[in-house]
Amino acid sequence: MCPLWIDWRVNGKRIQKPLGTRDWGVAQIQARKIEVDGLASPIAPTTVEAACDKFLSDAKARQLRDSSLRKYRQLFKQLRQYSQTRGIALLNNLTMDELLTFRSTWKNSNQSAKKKLELLKAFFRFCAAGKLIP
Repeated sequence: MCPLWIDWRVNGKRIQKPLGTRDWGVAQIQARKIEVDGLASPIAPTTVEAACDKFLSDAKARQLRDSSLRKYRQLFKQLRQYSQTRGIALLNNLTMDELLTFRSTWKNSNQSAKKKLELLKAFFRFCAAGKLIP
């Protein structure tokens, strides 16, 4: 007999988890416990403002050039304005749809927009590595 898994959806995202047992009764008890306890996220909510500040602090500590810092500050200024306009305070509320809408507001040419997108990706890689977002 194979180990049992549970399979459910949270906010449209599919989550599968092994229960570490082959006993159906034990698996049902564990599944009920998970349902009662909920899916507590180990990641504390972070504001867009705080995440941008953390990134800039880290960038200064890494001694990035002033020109790079200036580009990040400009991007974060636009991101903060966009977030405030849309009523988004928490970083994890910046969904892919929101980020695509944010990108559509840019008035940059092709190469400039590409570079700005690279900066945005670097920011979100930093956020994921720092456990600011899942």
